[in-house]
Amino acid sequence: AMRTMIMYIWISQGELWSSLAPGQAYTHWAGYGQPESEILAGIWFSVAYQHHGIGYYKVPWFITPDLRLNDHARFIRDNLRPIREGIGKIAMTATKDFGQIAILYSQPSMRAAWITSAGKPMARESIHEYHERDHADPDHGWDEVRYLHNLDAYCMLLKAAGLGYRFVSDEQVDAGMLEDGNVKAIILPFAMAVSDRTATKIRTFVEKGGMAVADVAPGVMDEHATTRSRSVLSDLFGADFQGTAWQREPST
Repeated sequence: AMRTMIMYIWISQGELWSSLAPGQAYTHWAGYGQPESEILAGIWFSVAYQHHGIGYYKVPWFITPDLRLNDHARFIRDNLRPIREGIGKIAMTATKDFGQIAILYSQPSMRAAWITSAGKPMARESIHEYHERDHADPDHGWDEVRYLHNLDAYCMLLKAAGLGYRFVSDEQVDAGMLEDGNVKAIILPFAMAVSDRTATKIRTFVEKGGMAVADVAPGVMDEHATTRSRSVLSDLFGADFQGTAWQREPST
């Protein structure tokens, strides 16, 4: 089993890890010539998401030829002290209150976004494209980027509203996570690929008073990303998605 993850971060990833792998050790990479203000923000980001450390990459390195810390290293050392010894340590080890809102994290829907090339219109602007993009071809990169943008957008909206949330997987929904009364609303970001079982669980949740929010073409594919003749969630949202078809350009 995987016990440790060092990740490149985007807005939703810290919450994904703390929601789906609670108690595991995870850190993120930082540095890369960032200004000190961004590095400081990254340090406290790690506290907010209960990371267990930060990996720093820096050129030139942190130690001078005579083995003294350079200015950058001293800045990091001084700003990590409140994390290791003060309120940061308390926050990192506290029990997190996720609130009563769940966001569905769906690997099938991410694959559906890739299959349908759903992310291409946003490729030029996406922060997620940076490391993968061939700058000679600004459209090159991940097709699932729009799925990631949707996750990030909901995270930012909920944070701005002061609301807590957690991510839940399809498997957790299928296992009855929506039935214990701890979740009052579930958000389905770009949930294109939804199984019959997951759809039934969401429908039952709504019938018992829960709220479901969806955005783009929910349930138009099954869990294998096979296009349905009709969305499995049409009755729930009062919108009939029929005859969905996809077309890719020959070069994609």
